[in-house]
Amino acid sequence: MAERNLITWLNKNITSHRDPFFSIRWDRLISHSDIQGQIKNNRKAHQLYSYIESSLAHQQAKLINLTLRKAFANLTQDDLANVAGFSNDKKGTPRQKEYFHAHRTLQYYLRRDILVHKSRAARLNAFRRWIDVADILFSRNCYEGGMLVSVTLNLLDSYLRCGDELPAISRKKLNHLLDMYSPAGNFKHLRQHIKDHQSENSFPLVTVIGKDLTFIDENLNTLQDKMNGFLLAWKDQKKAEKQQMLAGAGREGDALSKKHLRIYHGHKMRSAVKPEKDRPKETKEKKKEFTIEELLAVPADKVPAEYNAMRSSYLTAVQEKMDFIKTLLPEKKETLPDLPQELQAAYEQTEQRFRENSLDSLLEGADANNTKSRLYSEKLLPGFFRRGGCSADKHWRQLFNYTNTFSV
Repeated sequence: MAERNLITWLNKNITSHRDPFFSIRWDRLISHSDIQGQIKNNRKAHQLYSYIESSLAHQQAKLINLTLRKAFANLTQDDLANVAGFSNDKKGTPRQKEYFHAHRTLQYYLRRDILVHKSRAARLNAFRRWIDVADILFSRNCYEGGMLVSVTLNLLDSYLRCGDELPAISRKKLNHLLDMYSPAGNFKHLRQHIKDHQSENSFPLVTVIGKDLTFIDENLNTLQDKMNGFLLAWKDQKKAEKQQMLAGAGREGDALSKKHLRIYHGHKMRSAVKPEKDRPKETKEKKKEFTIEELLAVPADKVPAEYNAMRSSYLTAVQEKMDFIKTLLPEKKETLPDLPQELQAAYEQTEQRFRENSLDSLLEGADANNTKSRLYSEKLLPGFFRRGGCSADKHWRQLFNYTNTFSV
């Protein structure tokens, strides 16, 4: 078979109508030893490899970013207020379900882009590029997209176990991202980073949003329970005081009342007393659970000041929740650009595949070929003098330190 030529292949395969899954064909090409040799030994081929990798990483970052932002932009205040929908798909609103469907479709796209290959080298090249995708998303404040990619890569690496085959710069990027997205301390590191790098186009973690809203709702539930318990106890106390007062009044008029009834109404008393068997059975009175509407509607001048203070705290917490939700929804919705034709086609075709297969179906046999690859330690790495006398780590750090042209 004639030797493949990288430049000839690119001239034939990069056209005005881009292939939606060009990355898959590209990684398959990289798995061939003759192409690896050209990238290693030919300076122009090496530069083209870097250019294509950068272009693909930015395109895939754009797909993740725009798809998630558009799905999130469709959410309303009512959708965000429905906290249960963030953790339970069955309780989600239609727009919440659409958002998480888009999220899972992108996970499927990422998994397939790597696991569709049987070649270890092709998988490794795709895996490394997706680390750069996550890094681009994170650096451009698309924290939700960055976490989607980082967490998925961490899952896939539990099958592929390719960490020690990656360039040092790639391992460092992934470890940094996983540290940032760690839920330890309620996402302490990520929250601090977002605080230090505030941006108008920041897209925070939906997971963090859900946790914050859940915390607010738990506080509201606690306040409601306290109001309910206080009102029940106060009403019981008022009832007991009234009964005690009536009992006291009865004792003062006991002698006169009994004499009067015995003389003039003896027959009525006798007829009014029902036999034991005819008396209705006493039922245990259930404690009432007031609705929040009932708790808020109690007139302020009819209850103690302590209850009014509880109600004021509850209303303040409700306002805090609404104010927080408003910060997630800008007053004027940003007009997001459409995806390029090839990326839109990639999403739609992936969505169709996802409807026909489960997300975990791609993991079947994922760990079948774990023979270590020397793709970055030898196959693509130029010789010492050809790379200017720098170390392998420095060479890959320079090559994969892309100029970030990615933007919304």
